[in-house]
Amino acid sequence: MLRLSLGRGFRTANVIAENTSILATSKQIVFTEELNIESSWNFGLTYTAYINIGVKELSITTDFFHTRFNNQVIMDREEDPFIVYIYNLDGKSYSNSIQVEAQHEPVNRFELKLAFRYNDVKTTIGGELKEKPFVSKYIGLLSASYQTNLKKWQFDLNLQVNGDQRLPYTGFNPEIYQSPERSPVYAILNTQITKYFKRWDVYIGGENLTNYRQDHPIIQANEPFGDYFDSSIVWGPISGIKVYLGIRFTIRK
Repeated sequence: MLRLSLGRGFRTANVIAENTSILATSKQIVFTEELNIESSWNFGLTYTAYINIGVKELSITTDFFHTRFNNQVIMDREEDPFIVYIYNLDGKSYSNSIQVEAQHEPVNRFELKLAFRYNDVKTTIGGELKEKPFVSKYIGLLSASYQTNLKKWQFDLNLQVNGDQRLPYTGFNPEIYQSPERSPVYAILNTQITKYFKRWDVYIGGENLTNYRQDHPIIQANEPFGDYFDSSIVWGPISGIKVYLGIRFTIRK
C-alpha cells in the first residue's frame, strides 16, 4: 500500500511559551525584527508491506517526510554568550525524516514492534546552515507486549535508543562553563506489569531502568545569578530509576 501527501502549512510562533527554558538562563532576549508567520511546504510518502510469517502477518511500514520552510522563527543563541537573538529565517531550513517500522505477533498475544527513525534537520543560524540543536540524529525503539490467556496479566517492555544531538555552541564561555559539542548516545528502558480484575487493574512499573542520567545539566549551577548560568541545555534524563505502583478502576454503565 502506497500513500502520498502534500501540504502547505502556516503557524504563528509563540516564541516565549515554546522556549520557556531560555528564561532560566542569564541571557538577554533580543527581538531584532518584527516576526512573520511561519510557513512551509510538506511532502510525505508512506509504503506498507505485509509478509506472511506463521499464523500472523508481518507488517513493515516505511515513511519519508520532507518539510521545507519559507519562513521560520530562529532562536540564535550562538552569536553572543549573553544574548539570544530572535529573528526571521534568512536562508534555508528543512527537515528530512525516514522511519522504518516492523510489527509482528510471532505467537498468540505476544506483540513485537521494532522501529528506527533517522532525522536530517538543518536551519540557517547566524548566516550559516547548521544542524538544528536538540534533535537526535536517530531514534531506535524495541517494544514487546505479552498478555496471558483470558487477559489476566500483561507484561510490557520498551527500549529506546537515542542518537547523538548537536548542542548549542558554548565555546565563547570560559572552559569550565562549556558544554560538549554533541550529546552521547544513550538508552532508556521502561517496563510495566498489569494484573486485570473484573472492574479494576493493578499495575507496577519502572522507568529509566538503565539509570542513565545527564551529568552536570546546569552550567554555573553554584552561581544562579552569574553571567554564564544556563539550565536550558538539557538533552537527556536528569533523574535515575523511577518505580511506580497504581490502581485503575473502570466505571461501566
